Amino acid sequence: MKKKRYILGILFYVICILGLNLLLSFIVRHNKKDLEFIELKLNYKTQLQDTVQVFWGETEEFVEESSQTIFCSSGNLKFQIPTYISYLRIDLGTQPDKKEVTDIIISYRKWNEKFNLFQKQNFLYSNDIVHLEEIQNGAKLETIGQDPYCVFYLGYLTGLKRIQEKQINEKVLFICSCLDLIAVCLFIFRRKVKFIWKVFLKNRKMIWKLACNDFKTKYAGSYFGIFWAFVQPIITITLYWFVFEVGLKNSKVGETPFAIWLIAGLVPWFFHSDVVTNVTNCFIEYSYLVKKIRFPVGILPPVKMISAMFVHLFFLIILLLIYLGFGYEFKFSLFWLLYFSCCIGIYSLAISSITSILYVFFKDIGQIISIILQIFMWITPILWNLETLNIRYIWIFQLNPMYYIVNGYRQIMFGTPKLLSYRFLMTSFQFWAVCIVCLTIGYKLFYRLKPHFADVL
Repeated sequence: MKKKRYILGILFYVICILGLNLLLSFIVRHNKKDLEFIELKLNYKTQLQDTVQVFWGETEEFVEESSQTIFCSSGNLKFQIPTYISYLRIDLGTQPDKKEVTDIIISYRKWNEKFNLFQKQNFLYSNDIVHLEEIQNGAKLETIGQDPYCVFYLGYLTGLKRIQEKQINEKVLFICSCLDLIAVCLFIFRRKVKFIWKVFLKNRKMIWKLACNDFKTKYAGSYFGIFWAFVQPIITITLYWFVFEVGLKNSKVGETPFAIWLIAGLVPWFFHSDVVTNVTNCFIEYSYLVKKIRFPVGILPPVKMISAMFVHLFFLIILLLIYLGFGYEFKFSLFWLLYFSCCIGIYSLAISSITSILYVFFKDIGQIISIILQIFMWITPILWNLETLNIRYIWIFQLNPMYYIVNGYRQIMFGTPKLLSYRFLMTSFQFWAVCIVCLTIGYKLFYRLKPHFADVL
């Protein structure tokens, strides 16, 4: 009977994983708008300083959000356009003049395709343009009026379509491989995961009581009590707002007021910093419990995390009230903030599960952690906008797990979140992979060094 139940359990597990693979494959294949951008290069010649704007879309209805503008006179221009487009519109300034558009190239990584947009199969129509003469890989033309533009159809670019399909297949393979790897790891270590889950479930009441008691006693000796838990973050937020908005004149980030944009980044960071700092010190602080033979020492890090979450929930409510006060409407996607709050708690717990054990044997860890937190506060784009950075270096900052969380907060509140897109799924896998690795290292260190705690403490 046990063997039969075991086989049925494995079959059910495999069917669930295959179902998730199919679901993720469907999501990626039907979300072409999230594919990476390719580069459109062209040589532009004119006598006047003016703007060149490129619009793109799947239809001939072009909007400002799907465009890129360059102010120039003559030279080689580069535009970032997505691979899913079928139609392209090039606006050639706002002043009448004789112009040339040549050497048109679409490139992506090592792939390049040189073509003439003005050939019959690509060129559709124009506006405010006269004397258009097709030349080798381009055209000479004369513009009149204030809105000259050309519209092109890119359906004949077979090379672009091939690379798009190849890119989709690579992404589906990558995501499904990551999911299958996590599933295999969970199956291999299922007994240890089940044991840890039982320990926390069995001691859930004790964890809650210790967390509430930790929150109360942290400020028990002061006159104003827990009031001090909220004063320092509020003063820090006010100080940063004054320096960056009032002093450095940062009034807006895109269309978002700088004050609410800044608060949306600082609130998750304060929670992360609080958890890492407090959990690192938990075994020293509760040394009288660690020395007890029958006390489950492993529950102390979650106790400190839950204690810090009380303050975070308060600031999360304040953040939402300020968000509504700035005139933003309530939307159901805001509930995703709870997901990202859980991400902060688990990631911070994963990191501090390692530092808390090392701190028992090496007290300098506390000073090292405070320095690292200061560095990472600036590396994580909390006080500055990542979009101002050169696009070639953005990926370095995106490797930081806290970027995933801070960017998630801001996308949920001020942007259009694509929570089922390939980019979100890929960064989610990356984030949870870091958490799992850190938790595994912390688990191994804990059970190897736990017998020596009483001797050191």
